[in-house]
Amino acid sequence: MAIDHPAPESRKCRLAICDDVATFRQLVSAVFRWEPGFELVGEASNGLEAVELARRVQPDVMFLDIAMPLMDGIEALPKIREASPSTRVIVLTAFGSATIRSRALADGAAAYLEKGATPAVMIEAVRGVFEP
Repeated sequence: MAIDHPAPESRKCRLAICDDVATFRQLVSAVFRWEPGFELVGEASNGLEAVELARRVQPDVMFLDIAMPLMDGIEALPKIREASPSTRVIVLTAFGSATIRSRALADGAAAYLEKGATPAVMIEAVRGVFEP
């Protein structure tokens, strides 16, 4: 008689959020807090904090805003990739500029989403770049 063993639990995606607007960070956090398979590991409100957060917690995926104080997302992106090479960065911004999108992707962003994206699109984007 065969014994059924439960499937090993998949590793959760460790997610960080970097945006200068606290209410937006809370909104994104709320989307992922209730979605199975995700663990929120930190938030940052500017690019300098994002680099330090990436270095300290090594998230699997980080949402990164472009327009922020102290250091913008475009400047922070290569520093985040250096501090945590395995972190997949999803640029999430209000700017729909093709130039900014191209630069972000060229600088190592795994994906680019506009802030108007639905929660389902954000979840799918993270699942699409997460490599357990």
